[in-house]
Amino acid sequence: CAELCGTYHSEMNFEVRVVTPDQFNAYVAKLTSLGPADPTRQSEALRSIGGAPCATTTHPFDTNREARGSGGNTICED
Repeated sequence: CAELCGTYHSEMNFEVRVVTPDQFNAYVAKLTSLGPADPTRQSEALRSIGGAPCATTTHPFDTNREARGSGGNTICED
C-alpha cells in the first residue's frame, strides 16, 4: 500500500478491480483516446469495458473525527 498512497494512506480513495488482460488493454486504450484533461475519463473507460463507473464497495473517507460507525457499500447514482 505504501507504494500506492504513501503519506496519505488515510486518504486512500481508490478501488482495485480484477479484470482480464483484454479488458485492461481496452480500458487503457479508452483512457488514452479520451486524453488526460477529460475529468470523466475513468468512468467512461470503466463503462467501455462493462464496469460500474463509480466505487462499488467504498466511499470517500469522512475526515470528521467526531463521526462514528462505517458507511454503506455502494455510492453510485448512475
